[in-house]
Amino acid sequence: MQFYRDAVLRWGEVYVKSTDAHLPINSELVNAVLRQFVLYLAISVVFWTRYTTGARPAHTIGWVPARPKPWYKAWNVTKWMGFRYSDDYPACDVLFYFEDKTKGSIHEEILNSNKKILNGRCTDISKARVEEVFEKVFGYGLAVDPTTYTGKVVQKSQINARHDGRIIECPIDAADPDYSYQRFIENCYDGKLAEDIRVPIVGGEIPMVYLKRRPTAIRFANDNTEAIMVETVEALSQDEVDKLIAFSREIGLDFGGLDVLRCRESGKIFVVDVNKTDMGPPVPLKTTDKLRALTRLGRAFVSLVKELAA
Repeated sequence: MQFYRDAVLRWGEVYVKSTDAHLPINSELVNAVLRQFVLYLAISVVFWTRYTTGARPAHTIGWVPARPKPWYKAWNVTKWMGFRYSDDYPACDVLFYFEDKTKGSIHEEILNSNKKILNGRCTDISKARVEEVFEKVFGYGLAVDPTTYTGKVVQKSQINARHDGRIIECPIDAADPDYSYQRFIENCYDGKLAEDIRVPIVGGEIPMVYLKRRPTAIRFANDNTEAIMVETVEALSQDEVDKLIAFSREIGLDFGGLDVLRCRESGKIFVVDVNKTDMGPPVPLKTTDKLRALTRLGRAFVSLVKELAA
């Protein structure tokens, strides 16, 4: 059975072709699907209300090379605000580079079309690239040489969304080029839960942040026990906000999300992942907060599109 042309239902799992992800069918996945379906219905109602009343943005978006599916934040935000989609690129006001790959590219014909392309420079979000840009902007980094470093190190794939991180003791005999090696950051929230800070980026704005928590035993998984939305100033200092925005500009991220950890010992923040095709809002977030988040993100996105299309 195939649905959305991208996800295939197999025995005991859902296989997502575009990202090569294998999702086991369990209670967590079923719960996530049900929650997303509720959000999908709410977004659909608002979209058609905007469509029939004319209360929608005047600009049209073209997606390169493909449109996002309903589980991506880009779809949720743009549909919530009522944006028009078109595959007629010359007629579009703005193009949005949307390719769920760690490393990608944009066809030269599109690059030379004189169209503003959202995320057009964000074609490499590998761990190595993220670390390079992070150290340049923040002045400190995470990457270590696992053959000489002594202590706990996180080994994880260079490819995004694998959630295969594991803690190892270093030094080791040889590094695997398919993996990155980063100093372990203790981000335990209360002695039991690890806390990630998901930072949405919309142009030069961070409209809010999400705090995502899960048991430390599965700190590298994507199964969050809880998620809350807080004001940006509650989670980040102004200096941190400025540097995160500068980081996003340097790596080419106009719209997406950053995974940020705050070290319990030093208090410093670290960007560990860049998500140019992130999903969201987070599944455990209350539905009312999801809708509030979409409104905030949507207003910022409308302003960004107006600026680019001007």
